[in-house]
Amino acid sequence: MIATLTGRVARIDLDSLVLEVGGIGYLLRTTPQALGATRHGAELTLHTELVVREDSLTLYGFPHAEEAETFRIVQSVSGIGPRTALAVLAVLDPEELRRAVAEEDTKALTRTPGIGPKVAGRMLLELGGKLPTPSTPVPGASPVAAAPAGAPMPTWSRRWWVWAGPRRPRWARSNRCGPTAVRTSKPPSCSADRCAASEDIDDRRRGSLAHQR
Repeated sequence: MIATLTGRVARIDLDSLVLEVGGIGYLLRTTPQALGATRHGAELTLHTELVVREDSLTLYGFPHAEEAETFRIVQSVSGIGPRTALAVLAVLDPEELRRAVAEEDTKALTRTPGIGPKVAGRMLLELGGKLPTPSTPVPGASPVAAAPAGAPMPTWSRRWWVWAGPRRPRWARSNRCGPTAVRTSKPPSCSADRCAASEDIDDRRRGSLAHQR
């Protein structure tokens, strides 16, 4: 596998260039940005990806390693080949692509020729989790600090949290506070006075219901 090539630019075409390395000229397809940033006779290093087909061997080169890695990852999407992956990088740099996937921005992806809404949706689905996170925070995302590995769960979480359905969490008292359950945004206190007050309220409610009957 050819990972990088360093040599002199011998020729520049519309979508490729020839890099002369040790007397051998390598034809590499690359992005318009890379072609515009170099000139004939300049020394250039490109990070490469070799695509093997039954009837051809095609080298793709990129000035930065993250571009080559993104090029490989984009090809993992079903229905997207190297030419489309190169077209994506011609429109979006790796950081813009990561942000578009993180924000689920199909409009940014459909700016690439040959990519419609269906293909853009497939890209969002299959690239999620494969690309690194954007270097700048995504608007509206609230990062949650992860607990240290091996850290014990807080005591109140083990004792108080009870799920009453997919969208209906509730707080439940511990056994020493009686069987009653309350719904609140915070765990109830376990003081003896509060427990006694709750039991008095329950007694009055039961007495009121018995009187009505």
